[in-house]
Amino acid sequence: MIDLYFFRTKFKISRKRKPTEFRHYLKSNVLRTKDFGLFGIRKPKTKFEFEGIIEGDKFMIRRILKNGANSFIPIIEGKITENENSVKIEMEAKFHRFVHVFLLFFLCFNLLIFILLFVSGNFFNLITVISLLLIFGSIILPAIALKYEIRKLISFISRY
Repeated sequence: MIDLYFFRTKFKISRKRKPTEFRHYLKSNVLRTKDFGLFGIRKPKTKFEFEGIIEGDKFMIRRILKNGANSFIPIIEGKITENENSVKIEMEAKFHRFVHVFLLFFLCFNLLIFILLFVSGNFFNLITVISLLLIFGSIILPAIALKYEIRKLISFISRY
């Protein structure tokens, strides 16, 4: 189940295994870190695909970049719950708080330009088209990035 709400996605995965197996899988395949900075800094020499914090039944992970830096890599927070002979992993993927604030200001700024152009009567010009493209781009591109990262995470978890 995927529920998209302003660049936050909640989803669940169930597996017919024990929770201890999943915790062991995470601990052996996630590079431990103390905190997440704003940027996903490049770590080309590591064998790990994800970095994160794992404490008891809760975890917080993020994909490691092999080259470049990217602040649009979401942070995945999860909780492991045990059912009868299975494990349920509830997760929420979201961007860093700074990225949320940046996207909100960027969107508001472009909406303000669009409204001012509309009110002034200069609606049919190149600036209006550019403003509309920036408005839709600031909504669509981060959503695409979030879905891409979720697919990578699901593929990582499916290996366990």
